[in-house]
Amino acid sequence: IEISKDILIRIPDYKPSTPYRHEIIIQPEMSFGTGTHETTSLILETMLSFDFKGKSVVDCGCGTGVLGIFAAQLGASQVYAFDNDMGCVRNTNHNVQLNCVKNITVENATLEILQGKQFNYTIANINKNILIANMQYIAQATTPQGIVMLSGFYSEDVDDICETATKLGLRLTANTAKNNWTLLTFIKE
Repeated sequence: IEISKDILIRIPDYKPSTPYRHEIIIQPEMSFGTGTHETTSLILETMLSFDFKGKSVVDCGCGTGVLGIFAAQLGASQVYAFDNDMGCVRNTNHNVQLNCVKNITVENATLEILQGKQFNYTIANINKNILIANMQYIAQATTPQGIVMLSGFYSEDVDDICETATKLGLRLTANTAKNNWTLLTFIKE
């Protein structure tokens, strides 16, 4: 899957005829995050505009692990990925090995696992209701001046998510949409 002229998500056996600046190898199995969905591509494209070097990142609801793997490739010093589906955890661990990244910890957990942890970047590609119900964990887990990227919902859900996020000290800095799917980027005040 070509995300942009800079990013290619590919299966292990596929060798592109032209080089890409960034290649992420994914054996998708039954996990979300192959790059075909608008929310995944929105986040990956946006990640290119941030400096991950030496930063800590959490990939909430990691699916295939594609977002956490990309953060590691972009220079993150520590990536913590988790999913409530054990199949996704196994898939992410496999994909971490395929991409030869060493600084990713993967766990079977829900958003409550964020209690007591903090990250420079918090990324969650999860549906609206789960995001709203757990926004306090997302906000608490983000360092001051840290970045929060939320996706996995429709454009008509933006107001509800922004209302909850704003109450918890997150300030909206960007709203990007593709085919009615949205990515909201916040900074923690």
